[in-house]
This record gives sequence, structure tokens and C-alpha cells, in this order.
Amino acid sequence: MQWIVDPATHEWRIAHGDNRSYGWSLCKHCGNGYPSFQPSPELLAFFWNRDRQDKLHANLLTDDVWDTRRAAARRNAERTFDVFTALHDRKPGRFLDIACGLGEAVKYFSDRGWDAQGVDVDPALKRHHDEIGIRSAIGPIETATIDGTFDIIHVSHAIYFITNPDALLKRLRQSLKPGGLLCVVISNFLANEDTSLPGYAHSFWPTGASLEYALALAGYKTVLNHRKSGSIYVAAREGEADLLYAYPSLTHLAYQTKTLRYTLIGRPKLLMHRVAKKILSIAGYC
Repeated sequence: MQWIVDPATHEWRIAHGDNRSYGWSLCKHCGNGYPSFQPSPELLAFFWNRDRQDKLHANLLTDDVWDTRRAAARRNAERTFDVFTALHDRKPGRFLDIACGLGEAVKYFSDRGWDAQGVDVDPALKRHHDEIGIRSAIGPIETATIDGTFDIIHVSHAIYFITNPDALLKRLRQSLKPGGLLCVVISNFLANEDTSLPGYAHSFWPTGASLEYALALAGYKTVLNHRKSGSIYVAAREGEADLLYAYPSLTHLAYQTKTLRYTLIGRPKLLMHRVAKKILSIAGYC
């Protein structure tokens, strides 16, 4: 598999005596992409702290940037609520957002009668949680204390940053109420419009089918696998499930042709979308 070569992270590894060969490969059974070795907590800390200092530090971002991020987070929160609560046939219950980011999903659920809370590793986000009045905790995702059981546990665009995703999936299963939903959102890495590649910060690289495979191994039965707006929405309950064949050969071919598909299909499509949006904006329709 192709992967992002990050010189700064490579130099950090060498300086800390880590001379292991690094690369990515595709599992011939499940179709998940895996690195040669999982990122250590120390390497992840270096990676995130560097990015925060370079481009994510709150003091370096303008109000316009934060407003744009909040608006996007609110749209995602509304979409999350609509997709996943349709599978919840009971009254509003308890909602936990793992890696909650700006906290907009927690607020959206809370405003609609849910007992909602979030947890995130980034302390810079805590002030945003306080501003919108949500309950949240800051700390490592994999070792965070989970208070009781929940009707919905939500992990959005974060599962591939967890050092041991299988262990986390099994742990979260113990924190679901009977019939509760584990809801995972991932990027559609096989889409023509997607240019993402894995790197040092990632623990695995899933597709919709390969994520179902991982969930089945962890003791879940998938009840939803839905592609929407560049993401894949997967919901699962505790239960036994057959291991879904993930067609790894086709997945490998899709990754091998990713750049070509983006050039020929994805990029023109995105350009047409932007042009159409601009025309509608000028005409006053959006």
C-alpha cells in the first residue's frame, strides 16, 4: 500500500532509537490496511503536539476559521443524529461521543433530550465544550473512564487513530446497554474524490466492508453500513455475525488506482460541485 512519508516523524523515530522498517500492507482476509507496527503513545504525542503547534493551536486560528469548523461540526452532528437515532426505537437515552472534537454532536443530542457527554484527547478543545455547555472529559481515548452504560456510543473519524482498535471495540461493547448501538463513522477512502493515505499516526486503514469484518471479530453484528457525503456510517449491536468477505483484491486495486481515479473522475467532479455551488450562491439559492 502507498502511505504518507513524513520526514519529521521519521527523524524523531531515529533520534529515539527506533530504526524499524515502516510500511503498510493489506490483509488478504479482511481487507484492512495495517502498518508494520502500531504507533507508540510517545510517537503519537509527538505527532499531535507538532501538528497542534504548527497549524492547530487555538491562538493561531482566526474567528472565521473557528466559525467554519463549528458550522461543519454542526452539520455533521445533525447528520449523525438523523442517521443513527433512526435505529433507536426507544425514548432518548444515554449518548457518549468518543473523540468528540468541538462537542457539537454532544450538544445536538443533549438539546434533544439525551443524557449526552463526550471525551477527547485534545485539551485545547475544552474551552469550546464549556462555551456550548456540554459535559466532557479530556484524556487518552483508550484509557478514558467510561461512566456506566450507554444507548449509543459514537466514534467519528477517530477509530483509525486508536493504537489498538480491536481492544477498544471490545471494551466499548461492555459499555453498551442491551440492544445499544456502537456507531462508527469513517472516511470513504475508496471514493474517487478521496486523496487520503495512511501514515505514522494511523493504526489501520478500513473500508466499509473491512470495518464490518473487524466489528464481527470484536463481537458485533452490523445493522447499518451507509455511504453519505464522503463518509461511511456503520452501526452495530452486540451479537454474533458471519465474517463478511471484504474482497481484498478489489480493495487493493482501488488503492493502486486511487491517484488515477482522482485525476480522471474525482477532481473534475469536485470542481463541478464547487462551480454549481457558486452559481447557486450568486443566484441566492444557498
